[in-house]
Amino acid sequence: MHDARPLYIRGVSFDQYDGKVWTNQLSYRRSLIEESPGTFTFRGKRAVSRSQLGEAMHQKILLEPLDTPVLFAAPFIESVTGLFPSLFFDATGAVYLPFPSSSRIEYTVVSRATVLVPADLGSEPGPYPEWVVRQYLQLPLQSDRITALAGEVTQKHYRPYEKATAIQTYLTS
Repeated sequence: MHDARPLYIRGVSFDQYDGKVWTNQLSYRRSLIEESPGTFTFRGKRAVSRSQLGEAMHQKILLEPLDTPVLFAAPFIESVTGLFPSLFFDATGAVYLPFPSSSRIEYTVVSRATVLVPADLGSEPGPYPEWVVRQYLQLPLQSDRITALAGEVTQKHYRPYEKATAIQTYLTS
């Protein structure tokens, strides 16, 4: 099955906004397992079950030096192969080098995106776990303008997916 949605490459997700700057408060990182020399894999419990994931997507990435240790790839990463001494990940699935690279690096990634089914587009989401609400759904104090603008942008839409798409379209146009 071919998914016609655009491919989004991600690095790190920010979870805290103070009205001016986004930051990442999830400082706890765990080591990825080196399954074979240079190949690091995710193991254990995942937020998304494998049955909800699509076909394996292979990416070859050439990354210029950045002042961040994060690696970029399409979600959901299953493995990363490259000349790395070690790799780490956080609770959001972001993958990190032990330190920022001072030179160009090349690596390959195997990811599996979530499969979007029509039923997902129309239903209200179930209740979020408390940690998700606490970590990702807080709003800055000056959010009255944002709330009003979001209401204006989504006023003709009823389903959560339609509202999210309307906001995305507004922000990218």
